Amino acid sequence: MDSLAFILQNISLILFSGNEVKKFDSTVFAGFEPAQIDASTMNTLNVSLYRTAESNFEIKLVDYASGAYDENTNVEAAIEIDVADMPINSWSTHSIDMSDFVAAGLTSSANIAQIIVKPMGGAETFYLDDFYFIA
Repeated sequence: MDSLAFILQNISLILFSGNEVKKFDSTVFAGFEPAQIDASTMNTLNVSLYRTAESNFEIKLVDYASGAYDENTNVEAAIEIDVADMPINSWSTHSIDMSDFVAAGLTSSANIAQIIVKPMGGAETFYLDDFYFIA
């Protein structure tokens, strides 16, 4: 995700074991506004996380169903990755079925315009890499 973040002060690009990743330092949540993503034909959202604390982790997708921001038509849904699936101080990769987002209320995914990530235990330093949709 090379897009603008809602909260810029605690996010940096760093080299982690020779790989460039996003570091979120003491972050409660971070939101990104990528160029709108048509995920309507995608089956899976993949993400790699390196956690430094134990808690569930939320990923929220916001779709601008009308093609532009409109609080009356935007739809959103959040999925929590269980703490048991993310050992601390280690990378973990997660494949989330898009049908899970649909079940959580994402009725449209042709214009994903916001992505919000949030450690559920409060402020935490964590690392994010390999965030992408696949068919």
